[in-house]
Amino acid sequence: MLPVSLLVLAVVGLSDAYTWPNRQMEKLDQLRYEQLGVNAHIATFVSPCDRYNFDFTSQKQGRTNSADWLRTAYHDMATYNVEDGTGGLDASIQFVEEQSRAENTGNAFANTITFARILAGRHTSLADGVALVALMAIEQCYGPEIDFRAGRIDATEPNNPGVPEPQDSLESHTASFARQGFTPTEMIQLVACGHSLGGVQHDSFPDIVPPTNDPDNNASGNVHFDSTFDNFDNKIATDYVSGQTTNPLIVGQNETTRSDLRIFSSDGNVTMNAFAASNDFFMKTCGSILTRMLDTVPRGVKLTEVVKPLPVRPDQFALLRTANDSLSLKGRFRFWNINEEDANRKVTLFWADSQGQQCQGCSVDLAYNGRTTNWLPYAPTVLWYQLPSTGQLIRPDLSISKFWFQITESNGRITVEDQGGIGYPLQTDVLLTDEVCFDGGALYVSVSVRKSLNPSRVFLEGDAFDENGTSIPNGLAIRELTRDAAASAQSDAYDILRITLDNFGDAGAAEWNVAWEVDGQQFSDPGLFTGVSFLSFGGCPGAA
Repeated sequence: MLPVSLLVLAVVGLSDAYTWPNRQMEKLDQLRYEQLGVNAHIATFVSPCDRYNFDFTSQKQGRTNSADWLRTAYHDMATYNVEDGTGGLDASIQFVEEQSRAENTGNAFANTITFARILAGRHTSLADGVALVALMAIEQCYGPEIDFRAGRIDATEPNNPGVPEPQDSLESHTASFARQGFTPTEMIQLVACGHSLGGVQHDSFPDIVPPTNDPDNNASGNVHFDSTFDNFDNKIATDYVSGQTTNPLIVGQNETTRSDLRIFSSDGNVTMNAFAASNDFFMKTCGSILTRMLDTVPRGVKLTEVVKPLPVRPDQFALLRTANDSLSLKGRFRFWNINEEDANRKVTLFWADSQGQQCQGCSVDLAYNGRTTNWLPYAPTVLWYQLPSTGQLIRPDLSISKFWFQITESNGRITVEDQGGIGYPLQTDVLLTDEVCFDGGALYVSVSVRKSLNPSRVFLEGDAFDENGTSIPNGLAIRELTRDAAASAQSDAYDILRITLDNFGDAGAAEWNVAWEVDGQQFSDPGLFTGVSFLSFGGCPGAA
């Protein structure tokens, strides 16, 4: 056992992070912070920030996903009515009726919803997905870090109209933003921050910008808001103040649609001069006002706490029962804000026995498994370490009740990550077996249940998918397991239950956990698994 004097608890400024296991916060943590690198997902479609991924021809559209994603979030939110609490960011922009309004011209909204649906799942709504893609657009384009909260509830029908349009008067714009909950100064801030990316397309606004003169590289006829249209910075302000702007909503051919000019100059250019004078002030202000925009939700909707990264997050993690009643740990772990430079670092996983006591030989050194790429200049180093691919055996006579981590740097400094002393808790009554296997088409799940437990049911909980293989926002799939009488008879301690998942959503995409009921109370195992985490390229032995 380590001397107490060597133990140094890691704080890393994350004392307000959640405690594992917490299924919703784990998933939100993954989606929000693992944008690139290991576990990368749709942030790759805004990295680099000039990408546009609905151009399936050789032509370049002159537009970006990042601008579409940010615009969609504002248009979805802009229906909010501060007086009666209706509207707000609730994914009502998904409905064709709402997209068909003149205030929502163009296909940016349909395109964005396609991406946002990828992020939806049992712990996230489509509206959360809309907020997340906007956040990624801002951050991947080197904008400010955005505080993210989840818990938005999806609208079941279109909201009332209410998005300001370029031809509207200053009085109309001011009234519209006031209805949304923003002051005249905040209106200037929100428009300037939102227009740091993208521009105006002739395809959608032929009365504002002329047809393209470069069909090979700018097929949509996009005239940019500033000279760095794919970089989130204060150029929207410096170009404006210096008189160098080409923003069509300031110097466009149609004076009636110069809405940015009317809004920016409405306070005598005080706000825009301040933005032009300091990019830091611009970033800080935009971080605050855009967070408010994303958190503007219908009255009665309660958002989660701000999602903070767990210092060490288990991923694709499971405790398995082997054929001889031993236990085996399988998975990998994300270490947040760790110094990457130390090539001689040793990361060790320790575990306690069934009585909660540290035991001789109850540890294993983890292997380096890659990094999550920094997506911001100020993002910390995020490294991954993993257990042996074959799993780490746990002695059955000692068992396991919790685990924790020790990081030993080459200079002798030791850091312990144990969730403030409680460790990462585990149970051994209901376990996946090492027979779980995915052959690329079907996922074969086998679960061991301690016979003395006598549960009324054992089942899987996972993400739900529709008949087209699309994730259902906030959808929970339940799959009941069936007892294998023959296999159960061969074990004195455990019953064996099985299920085969053979559609794409269940087998290849859904994230599952094992759950059970005893005396009307529901319990669940902290491990999460997908088919990919048990992928066998050689096929699954014994599969039907």
